[in-house]
Amino acid sequence: KSEGKFKDGELEGLWKGYFENGQLSFEENYKDGKSEGLHKVYHENGQLQGQGNFKNDKQEGLWKFYFKNGKLNGEGNFIDDEKIGLWKYYHENGQLKKEVNYK
Repeated sequence: KSEGKFKDGELEGLWKGYFENGQLSFEENYKDGKSEGLHKVYHENGQLQGQGNFKNDKQEGLWKFYFKNGKLNGEGNFIDDEKIGLWKYYHENGQLKKEVNYK
């Protein structure tokens, strides 16, 4: 289930989605039908799964992803929907797993 508004037939403003159990699944922002601004996605247990920004329907800037236990899974930057620069990935216990440099 999801809820939000339309403007001139396009998605507009904050949209929220829910799991079958009623728990929040996502919060996304739209402008003129395109993803814009902060997006958050949640695990079914309510923990944040990932968050970052969209600009003109593409991932932009710092994104962070999390395990179901709330620990950081990975983080890095996007430019124009492409991973760029240093990304860090972690084990569920919080220890650094690997670093990857995207060009």
